Amino acid sequence: MEITMKIRSTFKARMLCMVALLGTIMALTSCSSEEIAQDDSGKTPKTDKNYATFSSVAPSTRTTMSPTGVFKWEAGDRIWVKDDKGEWQVSENTPTGETATFDFIVPGKFSASKNYTVYYVGGSSGGQDMVHIQRFQLQRIPNNANHVGQYGDCGWGVATAATGAAADRVDFVFKIDHKAAFLKFTPYCGNNKLLNGDKVKLTNIEIFSNNDIAGTYLTLDPANDRITGGIVKDTLITLDTTVGEGYSDGFPIPAVATPDANACYVVIMPGTHTLRVRFRIQDLETVTAGYVTKEYPAFNYAANTVYDMPSELTVKDYSPIYYMWDAKRPYWFRHEWNKEGYVYGTDQPPHRGYGNEYPKSGSGDNRYYNGDIGFVGEGTHGTFNPASPQHVPNANEMSWYVMYGDPHWDEELWTAMGHINSGGMWIKKKANISGFRSDLAADNETDMRTTNKSFSNHKIYNDYYKHLFLSEKPNYFYLPAFGQYDKEWFHYISEGGYYWTSSACPWGGETAYSLRFSWGGIGVDSESRAHGNLAIPFE
Repeated sequence: MEITMKIRSTFKARMLCMVALLGTIMALTSCSSEEIAQDDSGKTPKTDKNYATFSSVAPSTRTTMSPTGVFKWEAGDRIWVKDDKGEWQVSENTPTGETATFDFIVPGKFSASKNYTVYYVGGSSGGQDMVHIQRFQLQRIPNNANHVGQYGDCGWGVATAATGAAADRVDFVFKIDHKAAFLKFTPYCGNNKLLNGDKVKLTNIEIFSNNDIAGTYLTLDPANDRITGGIVKDTLITLDTTVGEGYSDGFPIPAVATPDANACYVVIMPGTHTLRVRFRIQDLETVTAGYVTKEYPAFNYAANTVYDMPSELTVKDYSPIYYMWDAKRPYWFRHEWNKEGYVYGTDQPPHRGYGNEYPKSGSGDNRYYNGDIGFVGEGTHGTFNPASPQHVPNANEMSWYVMYGDPHWDEELWTAMGHINSGGMWIKKKANISGFRSDLAADNETDMRTTNKSFSNHKIYNDYYKHLFLSEKPNYFYLPAFGQYDKEWFHYISEGGYYWTSSACPWGGETAYSLRFSWGGIGVDSESRAHGNLAIPFE
């Protein structure tokens, strides 16, 4: 389909392309605009009065969404027009391939007026003036926008009676004014070396809005210059980038913005949107997959406009330190993963592996847990000490986080110990949990420090609609799925989080309470003090 379109910076809202005179050839390098010559495709002699020929004229300017691609009519494109009886008619012919102009043959009588409104509803509509901006969109080739007509591009134009030489072969000429908005993402990562270079691919982009950006809409409304009558609305669009030949693993992620490498185009409903965009990234070497999230503040995305979306991806790096419960030294003290002279199989495994220099019972190693606590008590040193201003939460406090902290599993990408990882849990801060207390558990009856009790919650939101926006995040804190050390073995990184409470279990000196979570649930329960978990304050 033909399109006249502006390119605008998302946040500066700049119009870079102005309409030039029909037939003039201009090179507007700022927006890659140039003249399209009149095309003879679809010529049909005007002999039958039971139909009319509606000819799309080449727009006076055209805008490339990529250096090589242009919005044109595509194979299968059709137009709709109301005839003199007020009945909807659809064009009988369609282009067989890409073309800048086309002569559409529309059945019916068109002699009562010199002007008719032409509707273009794309390839996803139920017909006439109904539009479907699809939740699931596909792009097969980087820096190519020929899919937009299939997933929601639409618009209308006023056809006027042909004059001059054109009247010898066609009845009306028209130009479509497009009413969808378009987002252009060109993701890159400045620390791409850390992300494993060319082995890292973009597999999809998820766009969330605070209102509808997709759906089925009943009416293209020229009188009010808008799309109206939404009957099915959606706040999520996913663009899949793994469907093209040669790109089954996804598009590459360069170290600098490079449109030719991976520019992605998404059709959305125009309007004011606050966007939360998640770029799904996969490391083909480690098979690790997760998301990098960017947020875009409220902005009015106008119709017939392509918006360049800033897409630099950043990944947070963590330095987790693991402890046995109430040990005086870290689990891998003097055998850290980044120590000089590191020996694989001996020192700390940083990513699913083993190391023989783990703390051992009976060796007098102060990396081993404190066995003097007895049967009841709290941790006695460092952040385990409840008297410390920033102490590890006790078991009661953990139960409130579990049951009333609105936990959300999130596959956000992060790095630790020189590797890409993903996954973690968002939990409400205690100030935002009604009734939160330290002396009693979430049942308001049990003190877990003196009475055996456990709590679990399997209602873990992993719903796309529940992912937190930037405005919500100050009410929560994030715990990465750092995994756990069990003797020489490192397990569950990116799969589960294991965090000590400050509370020993009341029935014996070998166990303590810990917080544990994965994508399927979260709970606080007893476990062996000999495990290597995180021991950190939460807030």
